[in-house]
Amino acid sequence: MSFSFTNHIVTASWRRRQALQIWDYGSGELITDLQPDTYESMQTCAQFMGKDSLAASGGFSNIIRVIDSRTYMTNGMVRNLPQSVRCQDVLVCEDKQFPRVVACYGSEALLMDTWH
Repeated sequence: MSFSFTNHIVTASWRRRQALQIWDYGSGELITDLQPDTYESMQTCAQFMGKDSLAASGGFSNIIRVIDSRTYMTNGMVRNLPQSVRCQDVLVCEDKQFPRVVACYGSEALLMDTWH
């Protein structure tokens, strides 16, 4: 679960349907179910990356993707990792203009630079 600047919450669930959802924090109402891309994935993690994007990751397709938070379209992805992603975090480094996503799967970690 992650909060946005616009009082929205994104949640990820380990299930095949309605795995990634955006909610209104004030009312508790569902805003949208984010539809899976071509590659179906059961979600384990989701976080907003500032105002314009969010990162989501999970298993089945073993995928990490960056999603435009206005159009809900995927801007970029890494898929077919050796194992499902168990946790992720969004890093904002002072020396980088864009956020980074770090994702852990098995005993490995992947650091992904983003440009949006």
